[in-house]
Amino acid sequence: MESNKKVILISENEELYKSFKRAFKAIVNLKVVGYLIKFGIKQNIVMNITIDNNDINTWLWGEFRSIKKALNPLIVIGTEDKESFIKKNPVFSAYSDEHAYFRIPFDLNNFLGKVRNMKPIYDNVTRKLMVKDFSKGYEYTLITHDLKIIKGDKTPTIENLLQIRDFYQSKGDNKTAKIIDEKVKAINSKDDWEQVALEIKNYLEERLRGKP
Repeated sequence: MESNKKVILISENEELYKSFKRAFKAIVNLKVVGYLIKFGIKQNIVMNITIDNNDINTWLWGEFRSIKKALNPLIVIGTEDKESFIKKNPVFSAYSDEHAYFRIPFDLNNFLGKVRNMKPIYDNVTRKLMVKDFSKGYEYTLITHDLKIIKGDKTPTIENLLQIRDFYQSKGDNKTAKIIDEKVKAINSKDDWEQVALEIKNYLEERLRGKP
């Protein structure tokens, strides 16, 4: 393995972090580091441990592949049955060189073999296509659940709209991103901002249903 390649471990469990750090150093001479702000070179492997079976979807298509535009290969470790996990997250099957899931407990040799052979996403064009094809669940949550219009308080509505704007920009849909930007400006300047927010929410929901 390249000497500058690292494993970036995302976990709230300090003991797991220490265990993986010792194992990787001893067996494959690969450095394990905690996640701070950036994922570094795209060859760095990102490992997310979700012991409590938390939904990985929001992090994967929100922060990881969209906001951070990460090209890094990804390993998810959890307790959910592998078949069930991949059914809910088909990108792990379609892009199996760049994504892997391991259910605890797992065979260490198989795990390390996968680590050795993982590849980063080729380029940003490929990443955008991946987000477009596999992020429908996250997009649905963003628009139907996270985009709340709170009477008399426009700030959280604007923040959620900007998050949605960033998501569409990240997958190359600049037309929708521009429409959201225009609506945000209108929300900032108009007294009937709640109606404007409702209009853009309805528009985005109609797009999800396949309407023009």
